Parts: sequence; structure tokens; C-alpha cells
Amino acid sequence: MMLLQMSYKDDYYLPIKSKITNIKNLVPTDKRLNDTDISGFHARITPLGLITYYLFYRLNGKQVNYRLGVDGQMTPAQARYLAKVKLPTLLKV
Repeated sequence: MMLLQMSYKDDYYLPIKSKITNIKNLVPTDKRLNDTDISGFHARITPLGLITYYLFYRLNGKQVNYRLGVDGQMTPAQARYLAKVKLPTLLKV
């Protein structure tokens, strides 16, 4: 997996965009990796190195970040599958 460099401008960063398959190369300064295949699916990395998978969506105009799980308890493939399954059910609420 090739990671793109983030752009910094006035302490604002642009998240990396790539298909989330191998997240072992992420470093805390990356902060966020947006998936290019599933809209809203992303991984965040904390300064301590904890990687969490999320699914972002809007419901009735409100932004929601649904936490899918943590790396180590699930693989990127499992998080991707869960994102595909959960998105239609979350939007029906």
C-alpha cells in the first residue's frame, strides 16, 4: 500500500486517501486514512498509535461517526466488511 504525504497548511492537515488494507505503515502523524472505495469509511490513529475504524455518515443533516472497532480486535478487511453491511442499516434509522 502506497501512502500519500499529507499537506500541512497553518496546522491543518489533509487526510491520506487510500484503500484501507494494510494499516501497519500508519504513524501517529498521519492522524486519519480515508478509504477510496467505501464513502465515509476511515481509520484514525492516536498519538499513542491506537488505530480505530469509523464509518462517517449524515442522518437528518446531522454528522455521525459510527465506531466500527479497534485494530487488533478486528482486521482492516473485517472493518471494511462491517462498514459495507452497517451503512445501509444506519441510514434506515
